[in-house]
Amino acid sequence: MNVIWKAVQSWLKDVVDGWDQFWFTAIDPATLASIRFFTGLLLLYTHLIWSLDLSAFFGSQGWISGDLLQQTWEAQGGANHYFWSHFLSIHSTSFLWMAHGFAILVFLMLALGAFSRTSAVLAFLLTVSYMHRAAGALFGLDQINVMLTMYLVIGPCGARFSVDAWWRKRQRQGKATVHKMRDSVSANIAIRLIQIHMCIIYFFAGARKMLGGSWWDGSAMWLSIANYEYQTIDLTPLATWPMLLAFLTHITVLFELFYCVLIWNRLTRPVILLTAVLMHLGIATCLGMATFGLAMLIGNLAFIPPSLLLALRLRPQPAALPQSRGGKPMRACLQRVSRASVHIEDQASGQIAAGMVVLLGISVEDTEADLDWMAQKILHLRIFCDDAGQMNRSVLDTGGELLVISQFTLFGDCRKGRRPSFISAAAPEKAEEYYEKFIERTRAAGVTVASGKFRADMQIELVNDGPVTLWVDSRSNAK
Repeated sequence: MNVIWKAVQSWLKDVVDGWDQFWFTAIDPATLASIRFFTGLLLLYTHLIWSLDLSAFFGSQGWISGDLLQQTWEAQGGANHYFWSHFLSIHSTSFLWMAHGFAILVFLMLALGAFSRTSAVLAFLLTVSYMHRAAGALFGLDQINVMLTMYLVIGPCGARFSVDAWWRKRQRQGKATVHKMRDSVSANIAIRLIQIHMCIIYFFAGARKMLGGSWWDGSAMWLSIANYEYQTIDLTPLATWPMLLAFLTHITVLFELFYCVLIWNRLTRPVILLTAVLMHLGIATCLGMATFGLAMLIGNLAFIPPSLLLALRLRPQPAALPQSRGGKPMRACLQRVSRASVHIEDQASGQIAAGMVVLLGISVEDTEADLDWMAQKILHLRIFCDDAGQMNRSVLDTGGELLVISQFTLFGDCRKGRRPSFISAAAPEKAEEYYEKFIERTRAAGVTVASGKFRADMQIELVNDGPVTLWVDSRSNAK
């Protein structure tokens, strides 16, 4: 019995650990921020379309009166079905356009990531309000819009690719303060909820299709493309390819039914995502439902790891690293840290959260080329782990910080005698100049940089993460 009980305990522990890892692992919010950007653009576009006949859809004298609206929602949810819309309190055309203009501004702010925490909440409430008022003119697109905006409220959707992120980086320039890491548990929770919701949508879409005879006999795809109400491209010549149409019909049902299983496996996920892209692009281009197809693709973004999005993001590529000459190199000792600080005369001079401590040594033979090379090398050196636990991210990718300390003792020559010789180290004047220029170059790249004080007696405290310690010198670029 003890063996069985221990096996059960081990199994329960694995279940609890798996549950915690699934929901509460902190991740980079790049995926959530990407969903925010595209969702904001889609909301902006779809609600601008309402402007073509705003009063007819949302005005007090519109096509659907308040009483009819009540009956419509009661028919769907019963007599106690609750619905609300701020449009029901607007009776003036001028105020109607003002309210609509405010909503357009909110959706634009969401796309740009401006005051994203607030704009996400407002965007969700406004999207629900538009849906409740426009009963009878709703489609799957509107439901997907509400679903995505609801989950954007949960996590830090403006932490990347946003005005908020740009402004925070600008505010940090020149300041040596501690900042939280970008990885976020709430971002993971939001992404997991979107993933699960997408699985539910696909499964019930496939299950609903199985109730129709045309999905069993393989004719559903033909009936769709032959429907002139939705047709944007004439695909009726495919009538001569009945086996192809039957195959597309059955593969659609199988894809939707098994999406919720195959999307979680890393081997089958790329195939499932590619199938989703092809299917929804086909719906967008051939069946006149471009916005719905795009909304579903935005939802599928939840299964793209943040590390891939960060690797694919558009940003200025670093210039070719200048060739430094031989001779004594510029040297740097790098330590990956979870936090670090420097104190001078018992007073904090600089401190950082996750990032790197850079002990920088300047030699008598260093030039501007060595300085540029070292700054570029450190900024782009991939020593931070991605979602797979591999060293594949740089300090620029992670939003990490640098603590830069001048360290002439890196040139200590201990080969002769018992006291190190520092004859290869640069003179204090040159060393200080290059030290300050190094800090300027790294800050210019958008990295938060803390520093000590040149030629001061300093105490460095750090927590080496890994541990990871590397030695870099500019001579390695001479070959």
